[in-house]
Amino acid sequence: MNKKLCVQNENMKLSALFGIEQPDFVTVTGGGGKTSLLTCLASELRDKGRTLLTTTTKMRYPDAFDGEVIITASYMWLLNCLVKQDRDLYYFAERCIEDHKVKGAAPELLDCLFKELTDWIFLNEGDGAGGKPYKIYREWEPVIPKNTTKLIHVIGCELLNESISDANLHRCPQKLKGKRFDLDFFRESMDWFVSEKLRNFEIPKFLLVNKADKGNEKKAEMLCKAAKPYFDGCIAASLCERTWYLC
Repeated sequence: MNKKLCVQNENMKLSALFGIEQPDFVTVTGGGGKTSLLTCLASELRDKGRTLLTTTTKMRYPDAFDGEVIITASYMWLLNCLVKQDRDLYYFAERCIEDHKVKGAAPELLDCLFKELTDWIFLNEGDGAGGKPYKIYREWEPVIPKNTTKLIHVIGCELLNESISDANLHRCPQKLKGKRFDLDFFRESMDWFVSEKLRNFEIPKFLLVNKADKGNEKKAEMLCKAAKPYFDGCIAASLCERTWYLC
């Protein structure tokens, strides 16, 4: 394992570790930094070609987004805006809702849009986790469009070996409160997620372990090592410090 953190530069972009090219449809799931990851990827990929950042769930409105924001429920109006190609980076949501959030589109709409925009990169947030390091899934989650070409699952490494609670696990059930989120619990969670939630997707699957900083680097490495049997690649990262490495 390469234990040296690679600072972001032209030779080590995070998008390159995931092999994201034009066209690609990337869906990000999990918790612990999905929106930060999407924002980072969008910033990198705008030089590769036209990029659309969006969601199939609820997502915080992108205040610092450096592109054109389109809020509409009209598919044709959206398509016409994007076909103009006036800019290289766009954000799309169906409508604004409470708590400074937006509601995304149905996955079928994004599937149709991706077929029309054949040389674009789509970056889709397919989960909500309430800002927590990880989450408990409902039956209908995550919302992954069928045309997704790569999937990135995210977890915050600060959760490892901590007592599970409402503060660190989104929708924490009573039966789990007080239990330890140890490596065995993590392996069971990843095995279940990949075998159940991703069973219909024969695509590259990656794990990004976020918050590999402030003394948590060892936790990130332990999670990456434990997750290797379930993913095509595992990356430890500190998205706030813009550092990452392939485990």
